[in-house]
Amino acid sequence: ANLTGARFISANCSNVVLFSAFLIGTVIYLSDFSGADLQEANLTGADLEAVNFSGAILCEVKFYGAIMKDTNLHGADLRGVELSDVRIVASNIK
Repeated sequence: ANLTGARFISANCSNVVLFSAFLIGTVIYLSDFSGADLQEANLTGADLEAVNFSGAILCEVKFYGAIMKDTNLHGADLRGVELSDVRIVASNIK
């Protein structure tokens, strides 16, 4: 799926499957992606604020230059994630 530049505001995307999706430059705010499958997605330059990725599958996701503020990654599968130039502020990464 090509969702480049999309805006997710207060979206319920729990358990959604967006394998290899293009989410470049997306804005995701106050949204629930818990349990979602975003393997190999490209979130380069994304603006992520108050996003719940708990238990999500984020293997090989590209977050180059993304901003993560108050983002919950607790229990997410982060194997092979690219975090170059990412700004992380007050986020839960356990």
